[in-house]
Amino acid sequence: VAGSETLKKLDSAYKNADSNTSTDDDSLRKGATGTAVKTLQTNLKKLGFYTAYVDGSFGATTESAVKAFQRKYGLTADGVAGSATLKKIESAVASASSGKITTERLDWFNGGKYVIPNGAVFQIKDVSTGLIFSARRQSGGNHMDAEPLTAEDTAILKKINGGTFSWRRRAVLVKYNGHVYAASIYSEPHGTNTILDNNFDGQFCLHFYGSKTHGTDRVDADHQKCVEQAMKATW
Repeated sequence: VAGSETLKKLDSAYKNADSNTSTDDDSLRKGATGTAVKTLQTNLKKLGFYTAYVDGSFGATTESAVKAFQRKYGLTADGVAGSATLKKIESAVASASSGKITTERLDWFNGGKYVIPNGAVFQIKDVSTGLIFSARRQSGGNHMDAEPLTAEDTAILKKINGGTFSWRRRAVLVKYNGHVYAASIYSEPHGTNTILDNNFDGQFCLHFYGSKTHGTDRVDADHQKCVEQAMKATW
């Protein structure tokens, strides 16, 4: 028999369910409602992914915003805000508030190759040493081909590799137009050069998420390991 005490407890349970996610694992997904969803929508709005009204209802618009965030930050784009996604969102909001730039995954064959156009100048930071130099994109279809901007930049690139050039892959961050992207580099000059006074006889390769080598037309596992390493670094 559902007496007064039982009915009170049921009513309380329904209210608690309305104020939290409707899943057992604390993940927020389509169909969830409540304050946790409002917080999610507010944070996604701060980051520019959610533009609709903050109503605490996880619908198609919220799901699309979560997927867009996940794609940009290298997470599985399933539209479910699990612990990894929620932590990344909180980190991105904190970074935005502090003026820091959150590292992004640039999906090379999903529009990424067009983000930094040919001729654009950008900065590269070596994850291990923290040294920074400037470069200019020359070309590149399967990945980016670039050159040190000046002789001083070439000297820094050489210093990063212990005073020489090398085919060894290194985790780096690429900063361009207010964004920071995870990448991998090797510094050995090869091919043609368009900057004639930078003391670098050729170009170097920059790899991003999913990019391929020109010779094999395949994704290079070592470059991708460096990209993942760079994803954990900040500028």
